[in-house]
Amino acid sequence: MTTNHSGVLVKGELSVWYAVGVAAGVLAVIVGTVLLVLQLPAGWFVVAAGVVLALSVGSTALALWQRRMWVEDLGSGLVVRDRQGSRQHSDEQVVGLALETKKQHSQGDIKGITRVFKVWLDGTPTPVVMTNSIRTGYPDPLANLIDRLVGTLAERMSDDINRGGNTGGDGWRLDKSHLLLGTSQEQAVPLAELVAVEVYEQKMCVWRQGQDAAIFKAPLGSRNAHLLPLLLVPRIPRADERREAPSTIGLGRILFERKPQAVGIGLCVMFSIVAFVAGFILLGVNWPQVEGILSLGLAWVVSLLFALGAVTQRYMVFRCHERGVFRGSIFGEKLLPYANVASFTYSATKHYHNGAYVGTQLSMKFEPLAGSGAKAISYGASVQVADDDLEELRDFISRQLADRMAEQLSTGQPVQWTANLVFQREGIQYRPAGLLGIGRKEPHFLPYDAYGGCNLDQGVFYLFVKGNSKAVMTEQCNAANFFPGYYLLLMMTATSE
Repeated sequence: MTTNHSGVLVKGELSVWYAVGVAAGVLAVIVGTVLLVLQLPAGWFVVAAGVVLALSVGSTALALWQRRMWVEDLGSGLVVRDRQGSRQHSDEQVVGLALETKKQHSQGDIKGITRVFKVWLDGTPTPVVMTNSIRTGYPDPLANLIDRLVGTLAERMSDDINRGGNTGGDGWRLDKSHLLLGTSQEQAVPLAELVAVEVYEQKMCVWRQGQDAAIFKAPLGSRNAHLLPLLLVPRIPRADERREAPSTIGLGRILFERKPQAVGIGLCVMFSIVAFVAGFILLGVNWPQVEGILSLGLAWVVSLLFALGAVTQRYMVFRCHERGVFRGSIFGEKLLPYANVASFTYSATKHYHNGAYVGTQLSMKFEPLAGSGAKAISYGASVQVADDDLEELRDFISRQLADRMAEQLSTGQPVQWTANLVFQREGIQYRPAGLLGIGRKEPHFLPYDAYGGCNLDQGVFYLFVKGNSKAVMTEQCNAANFFPGYYLLLMMTATSE
């Protein structure tokens, strides 16, 4: 990402690896030439490989360089510069936009984000696409431009609606009284029946009273999806104004859902049919020998196992709602309201092979309160990079439980955070690690006004006292109730500050 007198480079950004690739290709050509001088036939292969590498990487870099584009923020408009020249546009010419970000991961850690900002201008069918890679800790060079365009376009669209007109984006339109969904046959949903519009699972979702699932999901990269909350929230009833509508299973709207992919179920069905047919073929080939009957029986057992796998996957589902968690399986359904959750555990274990990162095992576990009659619910997934949806869900659930813990603390009761941390009304009781990290010492007390901050690093929590750069205690982030307690800590220390 570069900035110069022509603005911010938003297309054609070249990585240092292109230069490394070209240099490696040239070096291979030189080495191959030396081998040929020494009359070694392998030199031809080294030269050829170097030429291919240098030309392929170089041509790709050249193509990116020729497509370079800069955007300059004028305060009331923007200038777009590329090989075709310079074009100036005012804020009033912006008729649509889209904004989405994706985290960049390396060895399972977040190194930055890729931000894509699209702007549709009056009279142009295709948007101006501004893509930047932004490292963690660095500001977005287009932050002011993005905030201004989002605000001015949302205000202009809102004024159009108030004057009796309508406005919209991909797959939706909005007027004074209805949200119209679809394209050819629009579904008109009264604004009075809408309850929420929020981002979940990388989509802008809209919920309707009495329906757990979102009635509309717009990809964040679609036109004007980013503006839906700004336009809808002021026009739909507030929580204290609307009558609580019944929920399908009593847990409220669905915020997150995971189920086996259809391709997995389809493969199980296909293999089941293949094994079933193969049994008859083997029976016919070996008839009337006993091997034929045994082959038929074995093939049918395999077919039954695949069929059972398909049925099992069909009923597997994990969902988190606004008021609880749901787990479905072939053996039935489990429901656990957050009010009945005694502890919530979230862990992310990174796996390495010969020093190389190969993936992360994510798991969540909900333990019910004793006497609630509910059953524990767990969910696990193996991912190559951190699952942003699961992390957002972790934070949402943790905040719900932290609110409940805060209510308990406000009554003067101590709140058990982890096995080594306890919240009290005046501060935190903690048990530091013993000598050489073995065991735990007797409890110490840290008043909130002496709290010096905390840090999360590589799955370990560090607690600090003011004036001391060394952590007074550590705790594993995969301990039961760690994340709810962590959010309660942020709430308590923000209040004390």
